[in-house]
Amino acid sequence: MSNANPKNSDGFIGGKNVVAFPTNPGLSTHSKTKALSIKEMQKEIMGIKELINPMLSLTSDEESDDVEKLTERISNLERDVAVLKERTKKLDDLPTKAEITGLFTDSINNSNIATKDHVNSKVEQATSNIIKWIIATTLTVGGLVIAIIKLF
Repeated sequence: MSNANPKNSDGFIGGKNVVAFPTNPGLSTHSKTKALSIKEMQKEIMGIKELINPMLSLTSDEESDDVEKLTERISNLERDVAVLKERTKKLDDLPTKAEITGLFTDSINNSNIATKDHVNSKVEQATSNIIKWIIATTLTVGGLVIAIIKLF
């Protein structure tokens, strides 16, 4: 993995079921780290296995340990890809950003949540009512004062 770009060497990039995976230019037409689907990763692993199998019969005892370690690492890689495949299946059911945005927009539009304009309208109505009451109260008190003055 020394030829992998550290920014893209692990984790998900792009769409669903796609991970960054360093490739060997000798095994495929890829020369840089690129996004591979899980199926492509499994094909790459099978290609590596096909290259190693003929080498097993040609190796000496000293080399067989290295080949055995390599075979074990490939088996671990296959297992990890299978785990990755299983985990990414769960991601397929997640809603997209557009779906979530649509749900929020629909829920806000269909609910009775007060908008800024609605609140401003209600505040203006309340202010208008208060002014009317002040004027009416002032006139009433003024009329009472005049009526009391006329009595005396």
